[in-house]
Amino acid sequence: MRKPIFLVCIVAVLALAVITVIAYKYWKAAHPTPDLELPVAACDLNNSTCTVPLPEAGEIVVDITPRPIPAVKPLAVSVKLSDTQAEKLEVDFQGVDMDMGYNRTPLTANGSRFTGQAMLPVCVTGRMKWAATFIITRNGKRLAVPFHFDVAAHGGS
Repeated sequence: MRKPIFLVCIVAVLALAVITVIAYKYWKAAHPTPDLELPVAACDLNNSTCTVPLPEAGEIVVDITPRPIPAVKPLAVSVKLSDTQAEKLEVDFQGVDMDMGYNRTPLTANGSRFTGQAMLPVCVTGRMKWAATFIITRNGKRLAVPFHFDVAAHGGS
């Protein structure tokens, strides 16, 4: 009678292993590692448009409105690339000190400008530090440009 229980346990362990491998592969595909990540920009997106020079060539100019950046309200995201081209540009919002799930938005290209709509989820703990990382794909390589900013739980900074 113990053989069926043993076989059920083996099948359960193997099924768990397969699910873990599939979940890991899905996560890696959804969260590819950038080839290069710049240091966190000194500019505060809550106060102004931010400009950061890019390695090799050009700069990125980032604007998120409204200001201060609120939680649970539509955000207009606008990025202009100067003196460089990109095949794709995405913005990834993540809690700096708390995992808030997957919040990546592809931006739509219009020449050297990329635009899109995004929204930060609500955080019930009060003020929260967020990272907005702009992921630029150019020449097949991914460059991450991170910014940090604070958001109040029920509104802006």
